Amino acid sequence: MDSQTTHSLSPQSLSPPALEVLGALAPFGHSGPYRPPALRRYTSLTPTAFERALSELAHRGLVALGEQDLWMTPAGESATNVAFS
Repeated sequence: MDSQTTHSLSPQSLSPPALEVLGALAPFGHSGPYRPPALRRYTSLTPTAFERALSELAHRGLVALGEQDLWMTPAGESATNVAFS
């Protein structure tokens, strides 16, 4: 991983809600699938804030969103390791 990629994955570069969602994914140790409504229960976010956080994570390539589920990408797994190890 180059230094630019590492910098883009730093916890400071994510919004607090996106970091909270990433933290909710961290303990599971697999890429998915996850059901967003169930995952939101592991956060303190409102439905709107949760959706914005998922959008941010998807835009950054850290999660892939399906119609009713989401998957953590390899970049998301790396970001989780950087943020929570």
